[in-house]
Amino acid sequence: GEGIPAGMTTIASKLKGGGYATHYVGKWGVGFTWKGQWPRSRGFDSFFGYMHDSVDYWNQMLGAKSIEVPGGCEAAMRAMNMSDLAVDLIRNDGPAKGENG
Repeated sequence: GEGIPAGMTTIASKLKGGGYATHYVGKWGVGFTWKGQWPRSRGFDSFFGYMHDSVDYWNQMLGAKSIEVPGGCEAAMRAMNMSDLAVDLIRNDGPAKGENG
């Protein structure tokens, strides 16, 4: 996805400026096309969760009907008929191996 504009400050950056530690747990869903959009590049000290906002927590799949109006990566996946894909649970900047319950 397009994500948060690069020039926009996140709350994590503001909190870090005040001396706080910042951690993100859950569905990111605001940009993951390149690592500059990932949580740790946007001010968070750590991240544990899914990059995509439409992931099913129970089966770790991105379903064909999970996005009403597909765009970007989602549109490409549907065009290739690859919409029921498993997704990685991420810890910081890589797969959270062995942590997918």
